[in-house]
Amino acid sequence: MTDRYVMIRVSTDKGHNWSSWRYIHLGEVGDFKQNIVATRFGSSNDFRFHIRVASPIKADLIAASVDSDRLG
Repeated sequence: MTDRYVMIRVSTDKGHNWSSWRYIHLGEVGDFKQNIVATRFGSSNDFRFHIRVASPIKADLIAASVDSDRLG
């Protein structure tokens, strides 16, 4: 199934303005060790993220983490 994506957008001004949605492929079914990496969000002291799972099947986002060293 090739239409399994995470959608991410970012705000650098406390949620007043948002970037366009970015689509990142989730990997293939059964690939449980797949890391999703999104970079190049710009620079800010106050990031806000919207994350959505876009898939034709039921999916729950269980956890997300941000490596702040890689944001810039």
